[in-house]
Amino acid sequence: MWDWVKQAFNAILAWFKEANEAALEWVLAVVTWLPKQVAAWLAEGLVAAIHAIPVPQFLLNAPNVFAALPPGVVWFANMLAVPEGVAIVMTGYAIRFLIRRIPLIG
Repeated sequence: MWDWVKQAFNAILAWFKEANEAALEWVLAVVTWLPKQVAAWLAEGLVAAIHAIPVPQFLLNAPNVFAALPPGVVWFANMLAVPEGVAIVMTGYAIRFLIRRIPLIG
């Protein structure tokens, strides 16, 4: 006689359980999405800040300085791989700078 009450009560409990699981899944999705979104906003802000920095005048005049070098100097610089060497040294300095900023390592 009271089976229908028991079935209705079980159905209501099952609905609450499903609603609770769905709410917890949503909370988990928000908790995992929020840090990613904040990091993306910070990265976009950093990119915008870097783009707002004007280019120094001496960098704008750099092609004129290199064009004034005699062809013999340019040839020897290319034979000695000066452009590649400068790139390697600058990369090394950049890596050293970044490693020194890491706590417990630098």
